[in-house]
Amino acid sequence: MRRSKLRRPEVVLSATIDYDHQRRKQGMSLRPGRSENESNQGYLESEVQRILTDRLPAELEEIYGFEVKTRIIAVRRGSLVVFFGAAVAALGFFSSYSDFFESIALVKKHAKMLLHQQLEDRFGGDYDVSIEVAYPRIPD
Repeated sequence: MRRSKLRRPEVVLSATIDYDHQRRKQGMSLRPGRSENESNQGYLESEVQRILTDRLPAELEEIYGFEVKTRIIAVRRGSLVVFFGAAVAALGFFSSYSDFFESIALVKKHAKMLLHQQLEDRFGGDYDVSIEVAYPRIPD
């Protein structure tokens, strides 16, 4: 597998999609049928990647007026975890660290909202979505 190098000034985020978390809280199994679950998980994975690479940048530009390029870096299964990079194309837009941190917070917030909305619309069910900055370490 080819190693992916970080692009500067790229921020690496992780999107965790915990599906059927209410069922797990009640002690119910997440895997009703192995082959059915694997095909559903593959479709879920491809939809999450599409949302993060296509839909998120388009909405950020349309709604907030700045261009963000995203790319998938790695995918881990269990609960689905997708690591993705976000690089703001026009860095001149940021005049201070404060603006940079606010923009990253905006990307996190919008990605979470968009993933939750799109997954519920397409798959129904109960999804717990969280977005965290994996690199670099950014203060809350």
